[in-house]
Amino acid sequence: MVFFDFNVPYLEPEKTDSNGKKNTRLKIAVKAMELGYSGVAYNRCMKGVMSDNDRCTIYLFPLSSLLKVSPTLSDSVKFHRELLKVPLNTPFRQYTRLTVTVENIVQAGVLNSGNPVLKTYDLVAVKPLNQTVFDHVCKVSEVDLIAIDFSERLPFRLKLPMVKAAIERGIYFEITYSHLISDIQARRQIVTNAKLLVNWTRGKNIIFTSGASSVNELRGPYDVANLSSLLGLSMERAKAATSKNCRALIARALRKKQFYKEAIRVEKIQRVDAKEPWFPDCNNWDEISSGEGDIQLDDIAKFFAASSKVPKTSKAIDFVSVTEDLPSHGMRLNDWLPAGGNKSQLQEDTPISDAKSDESPDMDKISKHPDGPEMTSPWSVTLICKWTQFCLQMKFHKRILSLK
Repeated sequence: MVFFDFNVPYLEPEKTDSNGKKNTRLKIAVKAMELGYSGVAYNRCMKGVMSDNDRCTIYLFPLSSLLKVSPTLSDSVKFHRELLKVPLNTPFRQYTRLTVTVENIVQAGVLNSGNPVLKTYDLVAVKPLNQTVFDHVCKVSEVDLIAIDFSERLPFRLKLPMVKAAIERGIYFEITYSHLISDIQARRQIVTNAKLLVNWTRGKNIIFTSGASSVNELRGPYDVANLSSLLGLSMERAKAATSKNCRALIARALRKKQFYKEAIRVEKIQRVDAKEPWFPDCNNWDEISSGEGDIQLDDIAKFFAASSKVPKTSKAIDFVSVTEDLPSHGMRLNDWLPAGGNKSQLQEDTPISDAKSDESPDMDKISKHPDGPEMTSPWSVTLICKWTQFCLQMKFHKRILSLK
């Protein structure tokens, strides 16, 4: 069982804030993916006369954009999908949707299968504003979805014959739940108005969507099912309103746009090798694929695996070459003392190999003391430095005491 949310608002970008609305939509898409949804639809609303400027220009987010918002996206998706019992190899799909607000029959006349603007969208919904338009949409208009705002007083009456006519034609009804969370007054209105439609349809051809304008208004699939129980639906039918019904809706909508008579599809075959079969593998055909909007969960895992690999060309330290440059007798304390002058400071210009051991008899005695370390190993550089510092401090304190 996979879950969908077919109403993520797409707001037209403005010149003053072109990236703000896009980032909000991106965050909602990432949150939906993290909550276990397998697909979303970006909903663009329009009102008035339709033109060529209304063709689909909705930007589908690539994998890199999603990972910038949530670097731990892969772990969150796996966790929620295991809870929801959703297959881990199910891709996350991004669809486009157009919702047309219709006020009269003339505007409803453009809602047909021959409209080239509507073909650029995956889903086409209509929002009727009066009784005449609602009856016409249920009986005539070629749309996939009827969007009704139950949070406000309905501008028309829901008639059982019209609802049955729409269901027989394969049209679905949409109920948005974001107002159930954000507004108490709208909650009462939704429960009163939507309960009548739910009782008539008994959950058939009904889908629940978020319509979330922010991440805070988005809920997980099981939370939506619990909210749907307020309308009198059983838990099984409430889950179907965000899973089975949504899948059947998008599969039918894509067949209408990509197939002739919803049965035949003609594609141009590129030139291939004569030894290879020219026909595609029908068993691997995905009826609800969104094309470029599909994001595989395996791609996210591969992305992290590639970024966390350690380069194999790292060069190890060659200790043999280091020891060859050391004196033959090893590194002694005498080699660290200056050849002359102030013994408390090392001369930077004096090489270690040129140090005179006979000019520092005290330190030579200390180095040969039975209790002290005989520093003849080339691997004791750090210990030599510590021992030298200690000896110099002792000599400094003795000099101060002698002055007193």
